[in-house]
Amino acid sequence: MDHKGPLACGSEIQPLVLEESMLGKKIGSSARVMTAAFISIIAAIVVACGGGTTVERVVETVVVEKVVEKVVEKKVEVEKIVEKEVPVEVIKEVVVEKIVEKIKTELLVATPTPAPETDEGGIKDGTIVVGVLAVPAPKFLNSSLNYPDGGKHNRWGFSESPIRYDYNADASWQFGPVIPWLAETWEVASDLSNVTFGVRKGVKFNNGYDMTAQDWVHSFGTGPAGVLADGSKYERVGEISVYNHEWSAPDPYTAVMHVNVPENFSMADDDSTSWRGLWAQGAAPGVFSKQLYDELGHEGALTSLVSTGPWKAISWKANDAVFAEANENYWGPTGTSSALGVIPRTRYLKIIEVPEAATREAAFKTGEIHITSLPLGVVKQSVDAVEGAYVVRITGGRGQLVVFGGNYDIKSPHDPDNVTAAESYPRDGLDPTKPWIGDPDDEDSLQQARTVRHALAQAIDRELLIESSLDGYGSLLYTMVQIHPGMDEYKSDWDIPFDPDNAKKLLTEAGYPDCFDLPWWIAPDSALVNPEIGMAIAQMWTNMGCNVEIDNTAYAAQRPSLVDRSFKKPWLMHGGQGEKKYNCAGLAVLATRGFSYGMEIQRISDNYLACRGEKDNAKLLAMNIALQDYLTEEMFWAPTVMMHELFAVSGEVKSWQAAHQGGNIPGYFNTIVMK
Repeated sequence: MDHKGPLACGSEIQPLVLEESMLGKKIGSSARVMTAAFISIIAAIVVACGGGTTVERVVETVVVEKVVEKVVEKKVEVEKIVEKEVPVEVIKEVVVEKIVEKIKTELLVATPTPAPETDEGGIKDGTIVVGVLAVPAPKFLNSSLNYPDGGKHNRWGFSESPIRYDYNADASWQFGPVIPWLAETWEVASDLSNVTFGVRKGVKFNNGYDMTAQDWVHSFGTGPAGVLADGSKYERVGEISVYNHEWSAPDPYTAVMHVNVPENFSMADDDSTSWRGLWAQGAAPGVFSKQLYDELGHEGALTSLVSTGPWKAISWKANDAVFAEANENYWGPTGTSSALGVIPRTRYLKIIEVPEAATREAAFKTGEIHITSLPLGVVKQSVDAVEGAYVVRITGGRGQLVVFGGNYDIKSPHDPDNVTAAESYPRDGLDPTKPWIGDPDDEDSLQQARTVRHALAQAIDRELLIESSLDGYGSLLYTMVQIHPGMDEYKSDWDIPFDPDNAKKLLTEAGYPDCFDLPWWIAPDSALVNPEIGMAIAQMWTNMGCNVEIDNTAYAAQRPSLVDRSFKKPWLMHGGQGEKKYNCAGLAVLATRGFSYGMEIQRISDNYLACRGEKDNAKLLAMNIALQDYLTEEMFWAPTVMMHELFAVSGEVKSWQAAHQGGNIPGYFNTIVMK
């Protein structure tokens, strides 16, 4: 099958208009608001003390200081030092109620849409400043791009993939169609043995070197810089290696991806584990220069700052800032002929690390930052404080899940050529001494662990999470198969009640009347979860008598244990979002060599084998409904709420085509037009 076509067009994204049908209704009572305030106090204290539930001091007024580095290679606007005193204080009941109502009636009514930019007058002087939670180390080789660095390189404009999801202009929060990017064409062999790409001609790396098919083999193959290199750290190498084992270049502008396991080669466009999903999504691997690698060697090329893309990095310091200038020789079309592939309209881009929400808020209000994510509780005041500012949402919401890691029971892997039965069972993380983990060979143990998981799930007040952590905006989440309350297929049997009395009774039945030591991992460096939700859940479990042990290990440091299946803790992660009720769900709990939720479940693996070749939507839906019945019974995940992260955008930004995407990483800054 052939696929050819020009880059698709898109229209400007509009400032956010949130409706109750989209975010859920505000819920509340004075009692819950008071409890919410108490949870906020606990969350602030625990985070300040670095984890645990024993508190020795109270955080008072702090001085937040962020020094913005000046780059002297280029003439740029001098940026000020941000120095603010930010008091950490308890939000009183009356303030919570007032903010919620104002967000509903004032902030999220329709605001004037920034006019589409049609001026093709070239690059204008100025600097776009974006505040992010973390700036990774510069890594311009795929074999070193561990999570979440690859997604940032790509979305920020410092690398590009062969194909891409197009900009979705209809604000449905789903991906647009897959379109050519660094590839001009692709053809899938009829026997699924390979995919042949026509490499786009005329593309240059930002140091002037031409891009050819040899650069693709260098970047994606088994060489030391490639995705498939021995010991590769690329975040999706496990998923890609399930079907792809090598690349070749029969001529300078033809690259071939060789498929070693055709039955694992999914053709779906909207499945993140299909070949197109893996190569089109925001964290897809980029193309880097083989010629430069040969000249500089591995370490020199790794930090070379040389790639394709609309921006050319000038300086890049981990945990600090990236400073870049527009790549005037970028191959992408100018003007509005493509939604995403445009030469930047502003001369410079600065991305600075600002992990503290209070510091991001202060910097946004003082004009030091043009774009940044802010908690719902402060975005209203921050946008109101900046003339012309508005709100943008780039994702349709993130489900917040309690994941009961350590449940591994796959004895018959779906792909034994990739992971053998001897490898899949028993996994290192399978530890039935943990109350939430059952012994697959002991039915009594399985029932005991199942009871514990239900108890912990029923101890969570989801409505209170929406009010206290999401400021009244969010929606209830009970499922993993993307069939939600309000949809015709949804079953009320899937509801998870808030019933602390029954939760206590279940713990007693399981043999833990006073609960137990409960580790709880909340990654502080992930844009996909809300740590405040995690801390609130910890307090709810503490109320049940559990000794909750907070683990604030960075996601990047913990992720290897999810890949090698040694992980065995409950943790906060995202999932369950979307409305793909006909999707064949593997749910990242299959026996693979890639990412997992820290679980491998035989029933889900068997369902995946049965559904992956099914084309009848009615049968797929029936399979997913039966699967959710099983998941509700077992409670390997306890879905809680759907959250919606917002980005505050300065009034100095005329327009920004912030492509709708699954991740919560801002990007496509080349589409920004400043006033």
